[in-house]
Amino acid sequence: MKKYPVKVGFFDSGIGGLSILEAFRERCPEVETEYFADTPHCPYGNRSAEEIIALSENCVRRLIDRGCGVIVVACNTATAAAIDYLRGKFATIPFVGIEPAIKPAALQSKSGVVAVLATRGTLNGRLYNETRERFASDVTVLAVVADEFVTLVENHSSLSTPEAENIVRRRIEPLLNAGADCIVLGCTHFPHLKSIIEKIVGSRAKVIDNSAAVARRIEQVIIDKVKNDTREKMRRLRREVPKVVRDETAHRLSLTLLEKCRGAKIVSCYRAFGSEIDLSEFFEKFDGEILVPERRGDSYFVDRAGEVDCWICPGLAFTRAGDRLGFGGGWYDRFLSAAKPGSRSFAVAYPFQIVDELPVGPLDIRLNEVLT
Repeated sequence: MKKYPVKVGFFDSGIGGLSILEAFRERCPEVETEYFADTPHCPYGNRSAEEIIALSENCVRRLIDRGCGVIVVACNTATAAAIDYLRGKFATIPFVGIEPAIKPAALQSKSGVVAVLATRGTLNGRLYNETRERFASDVTVLAVVADEFVTLVENHSSLSTPEAENIVRRRIEPLLNAGADCIVLGCTHFPHLKSIIEKIVGSRAKVIDNSAAVARRIEQVIIDKVKNDTREKMRRLRREVPKVVRDETAHRLSLTLLEKCRGAKIVSCYRAFGSEIDLSEFFEKFDGEILVPERRGDSYFVDRAGEVDCWICPGLAFTRAGDRLGFGGGWYDRFLSAAKPGSRSFAVAYPFQIVDELPVGPLDIRLNEVLT
């Protein structure tokens, strides 16, 4: 089973976006991906915004037709021109765009001079200029159009030649002479030239490539989509289950939990926050101690983990069919490290079954029991 049951589509004007795809595959190798290179229309950098929007829409439709549920606009120029339009046109699809990493460059610069290598379309775009104004207003930004780098990368057989190094050097040396100590690769084609650029700059400047940061963002978007899709599925299933069935299964759930939690100290999110699953019979007959969270938030569960025998929570709080898709920020790992040995969590999801009974132990997360 894939950790994230979502197919992710990537597109670019050519092979440049492969730098983002490779970073994502390194981070999430189990996720299915699809890449579309719009090579016949490469490069996008010298095209009008209207052309880029039309080309991007065509790329997105191809990826959706291939079953992609998350789309990465793996092109800075297309992000600048088209991502607002794409989000409006395909409202049910999450999009991840690419913009130059000017913020970390501004924060890391000691000379107060940073350089951004990009296409004209990116440098003229709203996202880049808003980011520059917001995060780089106190540094000098040298914005350089380097469309020839795109051509160089697309003709990838020539990257190892002296001619290729000379083309790159002609752009880089003036930036170093102007005092730039951070050079931002503002096009997904440019990380393919990173080794050449680093050879030229040596210790004089830091080369900033945001591929890894984009990969982390894609993973978070996938997690959010899976959670939202699962919650919607739960809502739909609840609407479809007749009341008589809900009542009968709630009765059965209560009896099951009474048996499993007899005399224990428990925490129940349901008692604090409510639920469409009516477990009132369990709470009325339970003979142990119930700790009711006084607040929402992860810290409560981590703080009390060492004293609790059983946890009764919504299914998404702990697991989704055995996958570690809990709340963010490493909360679940912190909970596991603090949990009382031998304690158990009962993740109750949907109005008709306990989805998972999870042993609380170091990363011991598996689907142990399904009560139907």
